[in-house]
Amino acid sequence: MLKLQENILLIRTNFWLLGSLLFYHFSASCFGQNSNPNIWLDEAIGIETSGLLNGKEHVDPFFVKNDRHRYYKTPEFVLGNVNYNGQQYLSRSLRYDLHDDKLICIIKTSTTEHEVVLLKEKIESFQIGTFYFENINHNSAEGLKMEGFYQLLSANNNFKVYKKHKKKAIKRLDTQTTYFEFFEERPEYFLKTGNVFYKLKNLKSLKMLYPKYKKEIGKVKWSPSNLDKDDSQLISIINRLDFLMSRDSKQQ
Repeated sequence: MLKLQENILLIRTNFWLLGSLLFYHFSASCFGQNSNPNIWLDEAIGIETSGLLNGKEHVDPFFVKNDRHRYYKTPEFVLGNVNYNGQQYLSRSLRYDLHDDKLICIIKTSTTEHEVVLLKEKIESFQIGTFYFENINHNSAEGLKMEGFYQLLSANNNFKVYKKHKKKAIKRLDTQTTYFEFFEERPEYFLKTGNVFYKLKNLKSLKMLYPKYKKEIGKVKWSPSNLDKDDSQLISIINRLDFLMSRDSKQQ
């Protein structure tokens, strides 16, 4: 990793020297539309090796010999986007580690590639395939603590619904080796309205928040403990609540 950073520093130095020479041979209008040297430098050496290099090289300490992996959806890297250190990076090869809550990105150079764990505090959000995640750090006076990456399931005028994915590791022993299997834990769900977060343990907690609409809420069947079902019922009732609340506010 250190060698990679040294090579990139050398490349950056050479490009700066080249840029200085070009400045004297071309008119200022040639650079008028792109006056930031960092921009054309990133385009020349590949932006993967500049801003996204600010991370740690990934080493997986767990030996897994079946499909019980630790990652979101698949152990393979998937194309996605990441908002990192205030900059948007598109079409990057990403993998989300649910056990350690880490985002891993493939960093390519002209000669090799590296798996880099992006620094969590610099990640604002990311998208893997069609699934979108936000980095949330929230502590309320009521004791609700949220920290890490949360999937955004739904967003409308009044609400945002988030889901926290987790996987736990089980150590296995056989006659020849030690290996690990990872299993999905019960997910956690959160409702955000305004700047306030609420944990959704079940439909009862949603009815307590909005007793006026408990009859509508009771029309759906949803439980966070059922890992085999999707979240369409929860999203449906949240969207219905949004419609009813928006309608009632207009009638007042």
